[in-house]
Amino acid sequence: MAARMAIILSQGQSQGQNHSSAKRHLEENIAAGLASDPTCAVMLIPPLYDLPPGSPAFQMLRELPGDFVLLSWLYPRAAHWTLDRHHVRGQLIETPLIETPLESGVNELREHGAQPQLPDADQPRVLDRRPAPDRRIYHLDLRTSEDPRVFVQEVRRIVAERGGALADRSAAASPPADSSHHVPAATLPARRWYPVIDYSRCTNCMECIDFCLFGVFGVDHQETILVEQPDNCRRGCPACSRVCPENAIIFPRHKTPLIAGGPGVASAMKLDLSQLFGRPAEQEVAARERDEHLRRSGRATVPSAPEPREHDILDELIDELDQMDL
Repeated sequence: MAARMAIILSQGQSQGQNHSSAKRHLEENIAAGLASDPTCAVMLIPPLYDLPPGSPAFQMLRELPGDFVLLSWLYPRAAHWTLDRHHVRGQLIETPLIETPLESGVNELREHGAQPQLPDADQPRVLDRRPAPDRRIYHLDLRTSEDPRVFVQEVRRIVAERGGALADRSAAASPPADSSHHVPAATLPARRWYPVIDYSRCTNCMECIDFCLFGVFGVDHQETILVEQPDNCRRGCPACSRVCPENAIIFPRHKTPLIAGGPGVASAMKLDLSQLFGRPAEQEVAARERDEHLRRSGRATVPSAPEPREHDILDELIDELDQMDL
């Protein structure tokens, strides 16, 4: 039997009948377009981000041999690190179907004569301490096209590209023949809200654990930051993502692409944009979001640091006396 490549299609959550119907239509047509391909083993799973830790879908993904393709309604970076959180590891291979322009914030800065300051590429990242996975996970964002043929063609291109590697594997290492048309759960899992850490960006600075007051973050036995209590996170609050200096914290459902795992790096540009256009600094926005959720949960907010007092004439006289060393 020829080796086959696993094609994982993560369903979308319902957001209104028409929207859900359009999603289902696209998912069904992609699955149907690949079903007859002898090089593909198509499997449907519930929405990736909403799956609980003990989900059979994660167990199945952990046991998959070799490379696979994941199609989901998340940005590839968000989907990849959601998988990683549940110990489904691999090299992130993004396959954008549409050329993505630079983030609008970068363009705005350049139009005003400012240069975006990206994170120091030489700064150690948590991922540098991990052994490199020996398989690839190809990610396709289902939001990039409404035409199922676009995804079918791209999946076939990936499978053909990896054909040599697939041929080197034995048939026993391929997904089972009966894995196609894997039936998802009858009812979709409840919507969840929790942060996902991108360890290719994270420097383990611990700013998130110091800032978050809901006990979401913790450290493992190697003193590496992790999302320890995801369900402690307050729904709708992305404050820790705003204070992360490396944009390493992702909230896959947030409306802002950079927070949701979209392409680009904000980092030092956050404060530059706020200064250029009179917007509140990201740290200020994050503190407001956190304090709002503290109030909702009946807890006291964190007092802001007092504004520095303006240096007046009395201060200058005292400084002069100090210099005289009387």
